[in-house]
Amino acid sequence: MAVVIGGSIPIRFEEVSKDRVVATMVVDHRVHQPAGVLHGGASLVLAESLASVGAGYNCAPGMTARGQEINANHLRPVREGIVRAVATPVHLGRTSQVWAVEVRNDAGKLVCISRCTLAVVPAPDGNEYLPPYGHQSARACGRSSSRWSGWATAISSSARWRWFFPQSRATPYSVTT
Repeated sequence: MAVVIGGSIPIRFEEVSKDRVVATMVVDHRVHQPAGVLHGGASLVLAESLASVGAGYNCAPGMTARGQEINANHLRPVREGIVRAVATPVHLGRTSQVWAVEVRNDAGKLVCISRCTLAVVPAPDGNEYLPPYGHQSARACGRSSSRWSGWATAISSSARWRWFFPQSRATPYSVTT
């Protein structure tokens, strides 16, 4: 079984739309650097995850988005708690997208600001972005699930997602409505 980085980071998606993606991440020993604070790489995993989901949501049928460049400024440390990230599109083009992501701590103070550029390319094998099962927009597309157990469950149950998250077990990914 393949293990992907997203399966190791405790991310919970709260809102997914074409205009905004919101998720939280628990800050504990799993995402600490040796000094006992949030690792900058974990903040980047969070930022790129949100940008990728938002970009995929905005792709034309038969197209997908792939990370091309990401940068970040880490502004303050976080030892524990929950950080909340909000991603919004800066540019939605035919061949590229740029997303801005702000990560804030429990007190609402800015922890990290990131910008992610994604290339819009043909999806492999005709696969295209589908909203996650259990999410409000998924129901609007006729893709509902009465038993929602997490983002990865939806992903692993759909061959269309296996190229993006190739795990077959539930992970901390989830979507709430």
